[in-house]
Amino acid sequence: MQFKDCLNQYIEQIGCTAKELSDITGISPAAISRYRSGERVPSASSGTLEVLAAGISSLSVRLEKPLRREEILLAMKQSLQQLDISWAECSRNLSALLSAADISNSSLARALSYDPSFISKILNGSRKPSDIPAFLTGVADYVTRNTGGTGLGALEELLETSLAGMNEHTASGIIEKWLSTHHQPEDGSVNEFLDKLDQFDLNTFSHSLHFDKLRSPVPSLRLPGSKTYKGLSQLKESELDFFKTAATSRSTEDIIMYADTPIQFMAEDPEFTKKWMYAVAVLLRKGVRINIIHDLDRPFNEMMLGLESWIPLYMTGMITPYYLGSPKSQIFTHIIRNGAGTALTGWGIIGHPEELCGYLTTHKEEVRYHRKHAETVLSLASPFMDIYREGQRKEFRLFLKKELAEADSLVLKCSAPPLAFINTSTLEHLLDKLAVSLEDRQKILEYRMFCYRMMKRFIDRADVTVEYRFPDEDTVEDSPLYLPLSG
Repeated sequence: MQFKDCLNQYIEQIGCTAKELSDITGISPAAISRYRSGERVPSASSGTLEVLAAGISSLSVRLEKPLRREEILLAMKQSLQQLDISWAECSRNLSALLSAADISNSSLARALSYDPSFISKILNGSRKPSDIPAFLTGVADYVTRNTGGTGLGALEELLETSLAGMNEHTASGIIEKWLSTHHQPEDGSVNEFLDKLDQFDLNTFSHSLHFDKLRSPVPSLRLPGSKTYKGLSQLKESELDFFKTAATSRSTEDIIMYADTPIQFMAEDPEFTKKWMYAVAVLLRKGVRINIIHDLDRPFNEMMLGLESWIPLYMTGMITPYYLGSPKSQIFTHIIRNGAGTALTGWGIIGHPEELCGYLTTHKEEVRYHRKHAETVLSLASPFMDIYREGQRKEFRLFLKKELAEADSLVLKCSAPPLAFINTSTLEHLLDKLAVSLEDRQKILEYRMFCYRMMKRFIDRADVTVEYRFPDEDTVEDSPLYLPLSG
């Protein structure tokens, strides 16, 4: 029995709704829907499983013989251990394998005598090969013969096996077995991170920081000054001092931020993290934009911590993320915080957090010098993602056209029918019903026509797959549908 079957069986046995289970567990309706459909499973070692078991046990009091939490938890863990791999998971394994081995869809398609667009559909899980075992054998053989150099190292890391010295038949067998095996993350951190994204609500996040009640700080008359910080605890203090100084400055100059120092030490202090997030919120409230240069060369757990902190802040539209592609020093670490009339520079030696050092200054000449330094680093960075705001409508549409012009197939994963496919009269009827203003109505209809024309040109030459699962009554009640108007 798979996890989704186990969960659905309990829900039917108790006679509860997905909304009731969501309310009692605090798990979002979207996450529960994904668990019920089998699109996602929680980690067997995560707290999510225990919360689900406790919630089902509490709801079962309506039964003549209530269910025990321990029994539910055991059954759920067993269902995860006995999980039979689905084709969707197999296709995800295949995608990860080709990415690690640096093999393109087109080269694989030629080797296996498939159409490249069909390979794309296999990778997104929308199509299956007629003979799955033969297909997986062919993929494994091709990857074994055509992977070398850096691709081989990445492949071995993915398989957690050294292929050096193996004959092709043995190596191919290992790859084929890996493709058809369920791979559960050891610490569940990816699933837990995705669960947090599912449950993230920008309004709740803003209220938790009292963002809606924040007032822009009153600029203070400050004498120019500077301060030196030594050691980890003082360096954390320097971060907060920088934000305080920038927030109370008269300047609204944008801020440039970079750090490749370990963040695990700082994340272990929840009080510091809370103050840090609040300080960033104050700056955003003041109208200061932030350019953050991320260090991608971090341990996985630190990468997750960083994403959890920054992704909610991206949603404010006030932050532009970058990354450095060049190799960083294997000896020294650095911190750059610059903007709003303030500069913080930090440095240290990798593996020796007690020797971290920082220097904060508001002296104009020093700030100007450090600003040039920060801008030079920013000029060497690449955009982590492109963020389009209201005034960049033209650029956003050019981006969409360029993306479609270069693609040989398109997969749309939608929570509502794409605007391009909504009949104009149906859309007008809906806008009438919702009493949309004339100005917004014209914008929506114009954007719908843009989407329609762009999609029609694409469909004339390439394949389009639209993945849209019609919601059941519980899902609509929990998560009302919206028109997709983000463009």
